[in-house]
Amino acid sequence: MLDTQKEALEDLLKLGIKKVIEFANTTKDPYRVGIALAEIELNSDDEKTVLQLLNEDGYTMSQGYVYRKFYCKKFEWLNTIDINDIDKNGRVRLLTQLPNNKLVWEKVTEFLSNDEDEYWKNVDIRFVEEGSEYNYALEKLLNNNRPVKALELISMALHQNRDFSEDLAAKALNYLSIDDLFATLDLDGVKNFN
Repeated sequence: MLDTQKEALEDLLKLGIKKVIEFANTTKDPYRVGIALAEIELNSDDEKTVLQLLNEDGYTMSQGYVYRKFYCKKFEWLNTIDINDIDKNGRVRLLTQLPNNKLVWEKVTEFLSNDEDEYWKNVDIRFVEEGSEYNYALEKLLNNNRPVKALELISMALHQNRDFSEDLAAKALNYLSIDDLFATLDLDGVKNFN
């Protein structure tokens, strides 16, 4: 299916990258258009145009592009892109499409420097790749007032039989507000005992 999508985009790309963007905005899933587009070697101007869309809300095509391009080419690609035309929010959107590991977190620091917390406030981290420790991510999540996400991550660490700090687990539980607690509970099975 991806090959068919790639071929269709190659034909559309002959009319210009703007036509591909217009097409993506008319589809049900622009993110998937970005994934297929990443299979095509774009010229540097077209890729710059796609990456600049990260600066704007609602252009998920660019996020799909980043996800797939990194999946295929890893840091070989990431180290070549020019982030100067990508604003802070765009950089956060770019970085949240990447895997959760120490090397990516080093890029978070490099790309965002003083605004690194914006990444940790937005990342939907569900697990940490092998070779990277959970404690770093847990600490960052807790420092950005995300105890629920930290507890979800601890749950995955337990499932994967990975190490994490008991102190950070206790800290996450202590940071939970009543609203956070009720938001995480499955109350469907609770009966009214009045």
